[in-house]
Amino acid sequence: MGRIEEAKQRYEKALEIRQILLGTDPDNVSYQSYVGTTLNNLGALLSNMGRIEEAKQRYENALEIYTEPLQYMTIGRKSHSIMKLIELNTEQAKKGNQYNQMRCLKEAVELCKKYQDFFIKYELKHERELVTGAGLSAYIDFLLKNIRAESNTGKRAGEYEKAIKAVEELKSVEKDEAISKLCDSTSYYLSGENL
Repeated sequence: MGRIEEAKQRYEKALEIRQILLGTDPDNVSYQSYVGTTLNNLGALLSNMGRIEEAKQRYENALEIYTEPLQYMTIGRKSHSIMKLIELNTEQAKKGNQYNQMRCLKEAVELCKKYQDFFIKYELKHERELVTGAGLSAYIDFLLKNIRAESNTGKRAGEYEKAIKAVEELKSVEKDEAISKLCDSTSYYLSGENL
């Protein structure tokens, strides 16, 4: 464990120095990239150490660094930060009590919604599909936990119908064929669960 802690300390020292550099020239894309990359690496290390909340904070801090106009150096790194945040929330949702699971799934869904325009603007089709898929998966898990907690069979069936309608509404505004197919499969899945 000593080497991991030492690596963490070195990342933190590098981050401190790089933040000072960025402070001298906030519009410098290279400096933004250095700080963002260090925050992403620190987030990955903290995640591996099981310190998920701290890891999520580093990824969120990285997202704050990448400001408009984004350059080719920072677009990929911002995309990576977004995907890691969603992934960590989804992983966290597999642990803990039901309230914590619901909170983490809801955060994952909100992150997906929040950054959709970013993926569209920079034409990151593959990344957008990954994020939308993760968002739909988190949304389904969130809905299913809510639905299964409902003891009234009639209300439970109504909740399934609402969930199917929400997914179909997403499909109706979606132009990407892969995401439309993902919505179709989600609707079929929820319909099967409702039987």
